[in-house]
Amino acid sequence: MSVVVEEHKSDGGRVGLAETEGGPMMAYVEYAREEHGDQVVLDAWHTFTDPKFRGQGLAEKATQGFCEYVQRQGFKMIPSCSYIATKFLPKHPELQELIFMIKKL
Repeated sequence: MSVVVEEHKSDGGRVGLAETEGGPMMAYVEYAREEHGDQVVLDAWHTFTDPKFRGQGLAEKATQGFCEYVQRQGFKMIPSCSYIATKFLPKHPELQELIFMIKKL
């Protein structure tokens, strides 16, 4: 069992998974917060899974949690992380509406 954990600051943060509320994150998406006119954009630049938890699909679950956060807040995202851009998003075409722009990897 895991819980979604969010850590937000004015310039960025992380959305990830922990075994318990307040526990260390097992996997997370790290982002930088940008503003483009009136649109808040989160640049998802890094996805990490603790080595002892790899192979359990936690990066995908953490990325899903990040996308749900983006959608819930009315933000857009830039998938700078190669995992998100090349592995996660192609399997989730329903999330294309969240993309602000794609940077060349």
